[in-house]
Amino acid sequence: MKTALFVALLAAAPQAPQSCVETQAQEHETMSTYPPSGYAIGSYGVWNTDYTEDASVYTVGSLSWKLTSSTLGGAKAIGLESLFAVEPGRPYSIASWLRADSITAGNTWRLYFDWYDGAQSYLSSSDARAAAVLGAANTWERCYGVATAPSGARFGRAWAAKANTAFNGWVNTIEIQQMPMTMAVVMTTTQASYATDTKVSYDTVKYDYGSMWDSTNKRFVAPRDGIYSLSATAYVYDIDSDESILPYFYDYTNSVGLAFGVRSVSRTAAAIQSSQVNTTRYLTAGTQIEVRVNHTHSTTINIGGGGG
Repeated sequence: MKTALFVALLAAAPQAPQSCVETQAQEHETMSTYPPSGYAIGSYGVWNTDYTEDASVYTVGSLSWKLTSSTLGGAKAIGLESLFAVEPGRPYSIASWLRADSITAGNTWRLYFDWYDGAQSYLSSSDARAAAVLGAANTWERCYGVATAPSGARFGRAWAAKANTAFNGWVNTIEIQQMPMTMAVVMTTTQASYATDTKVSYDTVKYDYGSMWDSTNKRFVAPRDGIYSLSATAYVYDIDSDESILPYFYDYTNSVGLAFGVRSVSRTAAAIQSSQVNTTRYLTAGTQIEVRVNHTHSTTINIGGGGG
């Protein structure tokens, strides 16, 4: 059992136009030392030696890019030449069809973004998927990852890279997509409390696409003005017969209860009682929301649970 909080940003204003690019290897005139128009290679290796087109293996279209196993000073990467517009704080996904001739230890892939400011100067990189291990050798597999554009970012570039030089790898597609801002946190341990009104201190972030969870203060923080959907389920242990629990959202910023669930009454002693609270609200940027549980038990209760 566990108590969990899920938050999704349904709509926000203002929003940047959604960016979506899907590209695959296509036939074109091959140049000796430069990649074809629309694509870029990393700092290591040259086109047509360390990177080649391969018409013998593909899953989409009629070609793939082969990243050879030749020894270089670093990992090989192929990406999109053109930068795409991003909005700081927004999550973006990258998906790619990948293939490798060996999946022994260390033969992994990395999907990542480079971020640039408004002048298109490099800011930083973010792993969307680090150390992706394919399930079988010489078999195409679609890999995914998500990363959030950092503060100051206005453009991004997507990359697929081999982790080392010990194997031949192939890339068939590189796709990017703006993602909705969502997060989920859970309790994987038991939180003991005597207080009849208790803040739930979630201990595990399952995902946070949009940097919305304050792990220090255990609160959701709205990153921008917008309409948010919030849902929380609470499990309380050791409630006695005819005692009750009531989970609710508390607006810490404005010191007011935001939305209340249904009070759940136990009919047996030492029971595990659960209840849920849901709401959809317009929140301004910076609003901090807590999940709290009100109960009528006279001694200590346990919120949360073990694994699973």
